[in-house]
Amino acid sequence: MMAASKSIRQRGAATVAAAAPVASSTARELLAAVVDEVVSPVISHRTPFAVAGFYREWHDLTDEEVSVELKGFAEYGKRQRRGPGGPVLGET
Repeated sequence: MMAASKSIRQRGAATVAAAAPVASSTARELLAAVVDEVVSPVISHRTPFAVAGFYREWHDLTDEEVSVELKGFAEYGKRQRRGPGGPVLGET
């Protein structure tokens, strides 16, 4: 989130906000230094901190699950950029 926030700022965003359902107090402080607003209803001061500890159900994604989601997102992005009957914007 830090990298994305910095990138968005460098691209000229007037305001940058970051949101997460849960964050460590350390992460919140670090992020607050690079964004205008941090929204997180749960801030934890526990050490060690693990996001998974705040959910009833949690599982780590496999590489295959991530690949499937990324491919689906890429296809969705192509459909969104496609003009009416024309090529994907930015492609010839």
